Amino acid sequence: MQITFNLSVRQLLSADPGLWTERLRQQYLLLIDGFFSLPINLPGTTYNKALQARAAIMKSIKQLVIKRREDMATARGLHHHHHHHVDSSPSCEKKYNGIRDDDDDGEEPGMKQRYTESREDLLGALLEKKMSDEQIVDMVISLLVAGYETTSIIMTLAVKFLADCPKALEQLQVC
Repeated sequence: MQITFNLSVRQLLSADPGLWTERLRQQYLLLIDGFFSLPINLPGTTYNKALQARAAIMKSIKQLVIKRREDMATARGLHHHHHHHVDSSPSCEKKYNGIRDDDDDGEEPGMKQRYTESREDLLGALLEKKMSDEQIVDMVISLLVAGYETTSIIMTLAVKFLADCPKALEQLQVC
């Protein structure tokens, strides 16, 4: 299940596996537990823990959205500046592309910038739309839940069907 979660977060947010994604996954698991609990919001109940987890997830993702918006604005400023001058340095062309966990300078875990030539994740696409931060956070959480469960079911079924059909498994191993 951890692999599935990491794949989903990578596609949605360009987040590499690490401390930040593991913390997000732990909160996510509490949120999922709340889906299957009695909706009794008393301290210590599964439902209460799920509500707290959702708030923590929303906060983490919103911080990422704000950071990415700021970086996009900075990149646009550099890009605009690049067109008015003859500076063709590669740094002007780079765009913010997600989060990583190798920082230890007091920033929120996983919030260190990582630059690559392109940014093709869901968060980048949503930021291009005229959506509020809250709408983006809600969309990311919804897709994270939907994608995580769907992907794990598909992976489980693929393993089952490959185990039931040795010839198909053999053909895959040849490729």
